[in-house]
Amino acid sequence: MATWDKWASETSKNKNVKVFVGVPGSTSAAGSGYIDQATLADVISYSKTFKSFGGIMAWDMVTIVGNSGYLANINKALGGSPASGTTSPTTKSSAAATTSKASVTPAKPSHTAVGSTLTTKVKSTTTFSKAVATATATANDSELPSTKTSDSQSIATSAAATTTSTSSSGGVPQWSQCGGSGYTGSTECASGFKCVKYDEWWSDCE
Repeated sequence: MATWDKWASETSKNKNVKVFVGVPGSTSAAGSGYIDQATLADVISYSKTFKSFGGIMAWDMVTIVGNSGYLANINKALGGSPASGTTSPTTKSSAAATTSKASVTPAKPSHTAVGSTLTTKVKSTTTFSKAVATATATANDSELPSTKTSDSQSIATSAAATTTSTSSSGGVPQWSQCGGSGYTGSTECASGFKCVKYDEWWSDCE
């Protein structure tokens, strides 16, 4: 016990660790190592002088119960109260179990379309994995191609091109663009989806 007490106080990382002395509950519980009640009482008295002593561990319960007086002797040596011979009623408590269902909503991609103007900056472009491609070009005054009308007036045209893939049914697939400023593709969604507007730049099929 002295060796284990030293381990408990100097080596163990848990400074509150307790050491239990293990003993066979009867002669049939182990091939060797069984000690009688009087000897065990002396062992317990000695072990109680160490701070780390936690109690007695006996194996197994079947053999120790069959060994008349052995368990009572351990209890007495440890300083426990003798059994009164009566048992207190057992009270069963039941707790109501509550099951909560988690609501799962599939996340949808956020996106910002590109506006094609002469005075504003391009906000952002987003490319989706569902075969959606958006290409937008914004040009300056000096870079814009021009065409002449019959009265020789020049009309500036914005070089903006937008392409959107369609599903096999001919409509715009889910999460693909179906509207917005500068968008020239199809506005008809595939079967089962509808075109939802988020802002002036973007609408998609949901």
